Amino acid sequence: MKPIVVLGMLGMTLAWGCEPAGALGENRLAEGAVAETGQWEIRWDQTVPPPVGQYLGLRNMALPGGQSIKYYLHIYGIELAFTEDETRNIRFESAADLPVITLGDRVSIEVRSARFLTYQPREDGVSLGWSDAFAYEWQVLSRDGEAVMPGTRVRLHNTRADADLIYCPSDKGISLGWSKDCPDDTTTEPRDKG
Repeated sequence: MKPIVVLGMLGMTLAWGCEPAGALGENRLAEGAVAETGQWEIRWDQTVPPPVGQYLGLRNMALPGGQSIKYYLHIYGIELAFTEDETRNIRFESAADLPVITLGDRVSIEVRSARFLTYQPREDGVSLGWSDAFAYEWQVLSRDGEAVMPGTRVRLHNTRADADLIYCPSDKGISLGWSKDCPDDTTTEPRDKG
């Protein structure tokens, strides 16, 4: 594995085995991927609703085969990248202290090796940032109100942004954006840059 050097405000960081999301191979939108149907799948190996408090997989299914998100140091935008790996690095916590992810419940989303995702306006990339505390500003929603089960497509709605987090081509950081800001034509190839 070749090292990738990322320069930042705190100096130089050396990361082994990381590839910018745009280098992961074919990343075109999957046939018929539409934001309203839900672009995300929460992955775990059970046939019951996913538990809160445990690390689970989170894949954006707008890309063929789906791609997970992971913590990754970027020069621009939030430190996230797409990966083809089936990773379990996302943890949901319920504001209502429910034992499973429940549609419409306010949840906090933690990314392993980072912190809690929060809405944060920024000039470069998607308006996301990190919180040291739980950020119960997310809702897991479904088009038809079905339960969150294996294979269920869901929407990740941020109550502060008042929009869904979706795949959206970007030259600055991970190709994510808000449903209210991203152009309707998202059929171009992702342009994630590390």
